[in-house]
Amino acid sequence: MPRQSTRPRPPLPTARGVGLLLVGLALAGAGATTRRPELMWFGVALVCLVLTGLGYGLVRAPLDRRVRVVRVLRPARLQVGRPAAMDLSVQGPIPPWSQLSDRIPEGARRTGGAVSATIEARRRGRLRLGPVLLTGSDPFALTRWRRVTRPSTLEVVWPRTDAIEVDTPWGELSVATRPAGHPVGDVDDATLREYRPGDPLERVHWKATARHSTLLVRQEDPSEAELFHVVLVPGRAADAEGLDRLVDVAASLLASVHGEGWAVTLWTPDPSGRLTGRPVPVLADALTDLALLPGPPPGPVEPPRGALVGTALVVLGEEDPATIGALLDWASHPGLAHLPRPGTWVARFERAGWGVRII
Repeated sequence: MPRQSTRPRPPLPTARGVGLLLVGLALAGAGATTRRPELMWFGVALVCLVLTGLGYGLVRAPLDRRVRVVRVLRPARLQVGRPAAMDLSVQGPIPPWSQLSDRIPEGARRTGGAVSATIEARRRGRLRLGPVLLTGSDPFALTRWRRVTRPSTLEVVWPRTDAIEVDTPWGELSVATRPAGHPVGDVDDATLREYRPGDPLERVHWKATARHSTLLVRQEDPSEAELFHVVLVPGRAADAEGLDRLVDVAASLLASVHGEGWAVTLWTPDPSGRLTGRPVPVLADALTDLALLPGPPPGPVEPPRGALVGTALVVLGEEDPATIGALLDWASHPGLAHLPRPGTWVARFERAGWGVRII
């Protein structure tokens, strides 16, 4: 089906009007040549009918400016896989022999009429809706014109937040609630101190205790121990569909952790490949960032210096030993890795005490 033009158009004859105009001119010419006035006047009448339609359009088209259209989306933010109601609120009377049309791009599916419909976006990112056109015509459809009553708008489409099923309460993965003796990985000795009577046993760092032959505990702030970090590492070989899947998983983790009231930080690679983090006090802001996330960086991903305090929820798209090693060294506590497929990387995470989920 050819794409409908979205440009405004002044009153012009339709195919019917052009045909009628040509027939009228031919009849008028034939009547004048054969000296048959009735044939000539009939041709002139057809030409005048088309010209009357053009005159009607020239007079009527400026009046269409009184029509204003407001697009209303419910919910206000589009999300992949979730239908949204879309209504066109018309302010001002629609003139007779006119109709509204709203252009929806191929990246969304639409069902319903011109004024009230349901729209479902297929991919995250930006979706251009519109413009809304008012097409007018004369009673005989000999002339048609078109006017933009609402220009196109760019809407942000959030990724899915139900891409995975979360069956484990996040409190069971939190560093602050882990049982005593749970492996916590390597941390810098500057974050450790000697055990004092009354210190909870879950803060004992057993590997450092064995290395120094004295009981050592972690001295991080309890509020920091309750932090979660959603780390998205798409991988250099991720295609558009694979990247969208990883983004959906990261968005689902964010929504679940944030929904349970835990403090969470989102980490994504910048164009140079360095992971940058930003706290997520408002889930909508993080979902917008994920919706507009560009393609993966061309080079390897590099975590920031220092130890990551909290529980890491890693979404990894590429089996790169160097990247995996950097993530394991960066995270001071075992977390949960989300991998797109089984492989040798599963064993590497499990040997480090991490949980693994195939997505």
